[in-house]
Amino acid sequence: MAHLSIKKKITRITFAVTFISISCALSIIAYIQIHVYKKDFAREIGTTAKMLSENISAAIIFDDRDGAFEIVKKVDSLNFIVEVVVYKQNNEIFVHFKKKDSFQKVAEKFRMRSDYFETYERDYYIQRSIIGHPSNVIGTLIIISKIDPIKEKIQQLLFSILGVFFILQPFFFLLSIWLQKSI
Repeated sequence: MAHLSIKKKITRITFAVTFISISCALSIIAYIQIHVYKKDFAREIGTTAKMLSENISAAIIFDDRDGAFEIVKKVDSLNFIVEVVVYKQNNEIFVHFKKKDSFQKVAEKFRMRSDYFETYERDYYIQRSIIGHPSNVIGTLIIISKIDPIKEKIQQLLFSILGVFFILQPFFFLLSIWLQKSI
């Protein structure tokens, strides 16, 4: 770089600074958006869990396993939910709905917890919640879902960000040339 004229050095420095600045800005946007996607997905699963908990509580109280299974089976229309397990208060499995591509034995690992719980494990999101009121817990609900919807949104986001990045690069190069002409 020692043999370059001062104008070319300024052009390269300007281009490098804009390249780094835009890279950092787009990375921050991607990080924030991925966090939003995960939060929205967890909220959607939470809404499903709340709906199931409210509808299944009577079946637990009256020990109606068939009725409970019919309620839980309705999540079959949600492609990303692969397993739902309902435990009675004594940690006995009350209802277990499982699609064929479910995560193996993950519900067992989380059933003994006594509070709300959520985690990501491999390609799955697991959410555990209580059935009933916190002062009168009658059971536990564990929902296991694939994170494919999040992955698809992240992939679209990354393609969009890369597209914006590569579209902006010629603009920044031209801007750096224009700035060095004014010097």
